[in-house]
Amino acid sequence: MTAEIFKTGQKPGKGHYVCTNCGEDLVLDDDTDRLPPCACKGVEFIREPKEKKPKPAKDSIKVMAEEGGRFSSNRGGVHIDFTLNKGENIITMAQYELCKDAPGIKKM
Repeated sequence: MTAEIFKTGQKPGKGHYVCTNCGEDLVLDDDTDRLPPCACKGVEFIREPKEKKPKPAKDSIKVMAEEGGRFSSNRGGVHIDFTLNKGENIITMAQYELCKDAPGIKKM
């Protein structure tokens, strides 16, 4: 199955489009918008399928891990062990309560 090609000037509808020349992503947010030429002078685009990102759990929180690495705790008789990547991480509130005082962990 080949992707449908849309050209500059067409009104293909709302969505994400990718330039077939350079791969640049373009978003049209209205059904009446026309596809503009790409910055690379490309004039053909394909529609990119909409990705569904997983939603964080209701009890989750975003934290910043400065150092990254593994977090391990034995607070209150509860053992928790998980890895945080350097940068933004989404963890549960329970994990946050156990690691909020750890060096390198900041609530976002």
